[in-house]
Amino acid sequence: MTLRLLVLANNFAHDFSAALWLSVAAVEALLLLEWRRSGPFDVPPPFRRILSRLRALFWWALSGVVVFGLVRLAAYRRFEWVDAAGGGQVVLLAAKHALFLALAVLVVRVHVLAGRILSRRGPAR
Repeated sequence: MTLRLLVLANNFAHDFSAALWLSVAAVEALLLLEWRRSGPFDVPPPFRRILSRLRALFWWALSGVVVFGLVRLAAYRRFEWVDAAGGGQVVLLAAKHALFLALAVLVVRVHVLAGRILSRRGPAR
């Protein structure tokens, strides 16, 4: 396999990790909303197990985003740079990552809330 194909495979892995990370956070948020609507009850065991597994997957996916993203960053200039776009692609990439950073703040907030709910032992408020 050539280096170009390895870089392409890394890019796919980065994109997959990002999609998985955001999807896990969306499912966590939906579960939290459903739990809150159900009333002031303790977190049921199946819900607790699912949320616990999602939280582990969250960290694995985020690790993939970071690791594959660093490889992508290192290889960008050599393998992905588009001369016709020039410096404009740097501005576009910075804007895209600023948007995703704002989304990441929301995602982490949901993840922290899920952790707080999992740590509860008595009735929820």
